[in-house]
Amino acid sequence: MEEAVSATSGTSVGNLNLVPRGKPKQLRAHVAFERILTATAELICELGIDRITTIQVAERAKVNVSTLYRYFPNKYALVTYLAQQLSERQNAAVNDYLAAVDPSLPWEQVLDGIVDAMVGVSRKEVAFVPLQRALMAVPELREEYRRSSEDVSELLTEFLRRWGIALPPTRARLIVTCMGECSAGLLDLAVSGDLPYDDDVVSELKRVFRGYVKTYIES
Repeated sequence: MEEAVSATSGTSVGNLNLVPRGKPKQLRAHVAFERILTATAELICELGIDRITTIQVAERAKVNVSTLYRYFPNKYALVTYLAQQLSERQNAAVNDYLAAVDPSLPWEQVLDGIVDAMVGVSRKEVAFVPLQRALMAVPELREEYRRSSEDVSELLTEFLRRWGIALPPTRARLIVTCMGECSAGLLDLAVSGDLPYDDDVVSELKRVFRGYVKTYIES
C-alpha cells in the first residue's frame, strides 16, 4: 500500500525513495516504460496525485505491477520523474530559444520569446497543472527545479550584459529564480480557467517580465 504522503500540500516526502531504479534498455521494455509514464499523467489529471496508486497505473498501462516496481519504488518516484521531465523540457525550450535568437532583437521581444517557449512546452503537457504544483509544493522537487534553472541563468546572463546589465552570477541566478517562480504561478493560473490556455494571463506574464527586467536596465 502507498504511504499516505501528500505531494501537493507542501509536505516533505523525504522519507520515501524518489530515485528511479533504472531505465529500460530494450525496445520492448522502453515501450512499457513510456506507457507507465503516460498512464500516470492521465490518472493524475483524472484523480489527482494523492489519489492514484501504482496498481491503477499498472492497470491503465497494461503492465504487471512488478514491471512498474522494476523502475519506480513508489508512486511518488513516478511523480518526481514526470515533474523533473517537465522542468527539463521547460528549461531546454528556453535554452534552445536563447541559443538561437538574434541577439540584436530588442530586449522586450527576447523576454516575450522566453514566455512563449515556456508556454509552448506547457500546452503539450497532459498533466501540467498538478505536476507544476508538485514542483512548487514538494521541497525535494522544488530544489531540483531551482537547480535545473542554472543553465538558463547562464544564457540569460549573457543577454543581460548585452542589455547593459552587468551583475554577479549569484544575482543573475536570483533573477532567473524569481522569474521562474513568478511564471510557475501565472502559468498555473493560465490553465486553471475555462480556456485551455488563457492568453490574457500569458500577456500579463510578459508584462511582468518586462517590468521586472526594466528596473535593472534603468538603474
